[in-house]
Amino acid sequence: MSRRLALVLAPLLLGMAGPWVQAQTAATKSQIPSRTSLARLGLERNWMIVVPLSGSEQVLRISRSADLFFVQTNEAMLHVYDVETGRHRWSTQLGEQASYARPVSSNSFGVFASCSNIILALDRNTGRPIWRANMSTIPTSGPACDEHNLMVGMDAGMVNCYRLREEKGDTPDKILSSPALAWNLKTNGRVKTLPLIAENISFLGSDDGRVFVTMTKEPTPLYRVKTGGAIGEELGTYGTRMLLIPSADYNLYAVDVLTTKMLWVFPSGASITQAPMIVGEDIFVINTAGDLSVLEPKTDRKSTRLNSSHTVISY
Repeated sequence: MSRRLALVLAPLLLGMAGPWVQAQTAATKSQIPSRTSLARLGLERNWMIVVPLSGSEQVLRISRSADLFFVQTNEAMLHVYDVETGRHRWSTQLGEQASYARPVSSNSFGVFASCSNIILALDRNTGRPIWRANMSTIPTSGPACDEHNLMVGMDAGMVNCYRLREEKGDTPDKILSSPALAWNLKTNGRVKTLPLIAENISFLGSDDGRVFVTMTKEPTPLYRVKTGGAIGEELGTYGTRMLLIPSADYNLYAVDVLTTKMLWVFPSGASITQAPMIVGEDIFVINTAGDLSVLEPKTDRKSTRLNSSHTVISY
């Protein structure tokens, strides 16, 4: 089992515990998976961290980007760790106490997080604020970014796109001291899905069961993909052309983003709210019943690269 696979499975397995992980007391020996129990799943522990909590503080959400691991608490604390080593990078207070937390995203210069109606851009090396923006209303999704844009779902089905840099022609682009609204787009439902930015095109999921595919630099809709239920919290991709759509209708959809062709539909047996994750040539998808399935990207069949007894894990 590769280190990358273990890093991917860690947030998936923790997600089975529910919307938040309670951790006021030190974990007992029986609560920490043994080397033997991990080996049954083909896993090997790479690192372990203890999140600093005080009093009744609770962990609300864990999320990750390519190289950073984020932990958020109900005291609005954000702790940032290195994905490969578990090394603590920095911690910061995002705002006041919160009963929920949205996913965090990052690019080469910043970490982007929200707390209530505030979106923050933080220096990825130090955690110091670059800017704080009052959205006037509470966002319905986490902020998603690439090097130049930040997108976030707002009330009434609106998606806002902000510019993060000022283009300077022949000189390096300047990082803005506040986000500049570039455009917004109205969908047919609430946008609870983290937007997915893929260079020239972006993908916006709505709880009306549709994924809207649009240009990134302008609000030009290209096409829509309809499912039978609300779209999950995050979308996934495989390679450069396959879009993976988790839906509350129990299915995971694979769509060719260039031809708009539906490649396959995998019936998972329960609603899918978490993003599918890719490890090498396998797709990992977990549903709300706690079943973890491993699929081959070119079909909706269970992967033959893992022992069949490891294909579905029920909790």
